[in-house]
Amino acid sequence: MAKLSLVVAILALAVAGWALSKAPGPLLSAGSGMDAYDFSTPEAAWRSGLEIEKAADMQAMMEFSLTARKEQTATAKLEEAVPFGKHYILFISHKEDGKMKYVTRGMKKVHGMDIWAPDYIGSYRVARKDKDLAKRMEAWEKKSK
Repeated sequence: MAKLSLVVAILALAVAGWALSKAPGPLLSAGSGMDAYDFSTPEAAWRSGLEIEKAADMQAMMEFSLTARKEQTATAKLEEAVPFGKHYILFISHKEDGKMKYVTRGMKKVHGMDIWAPDYIGSYRVARKDKDLAKRMEAWEKKSK
């Protein structure tokens, strides 16, 4: 299960990289990393985030993502993957600030490619076709509270 989570994360980064390479704007740069930015206050962190995006500083983006989600990625466990039309609904547990969190995530095959990518699909949308699955999703996420 942990391997699937790792594969999903790598695929998401690959899709994001591909999309960014197709977008107009500056080319992606290796960048200088998080040390070049100020994250000491909420305002400074917000401004630094804008600067990182403007500079397309991939090193800082990756460092920030890994730092901010370290506990989550270390404790993530895929509990179940349920097919739903062209999607799969993933039931995932992980720790966040020392507390267990229970989330669902949608995955969908990228059209014309042999890869899967995250795709938001909430219980409201699922309920239109599968009320039982929607209830399971809601119950799963309520376990976090």
